[in-house]
Amino acid sequence: TIELLKDLRDRLMVLRGFFDVDNREQKINNNKQLSLSPGFWENSQRATSVLKSIKLDEYWLNLYNDVKTNLED
Repeated sequence: TIELLKDLRDRLMVLRGFFDVDNREQKINNNKQLSLSPGFWENSQRATSVLKSIKLDEYWLNLYNDVKTNLED
């Protein structure tokens, strides 16, 4: 029903805030740019940490996007 759909969209907005989507997207972009910078791989521990951070943030964004896509379908 229309009310159920509205409720689900409201919940999606809450989920967007919970997953901090905007901040995660920005963090991913910044970290990807960082990984392209000269000397990035010279510190392997830092490089590994940055890549793990990208992977984790992408995981959470993919979860959010899956829910969003399913709601829109």
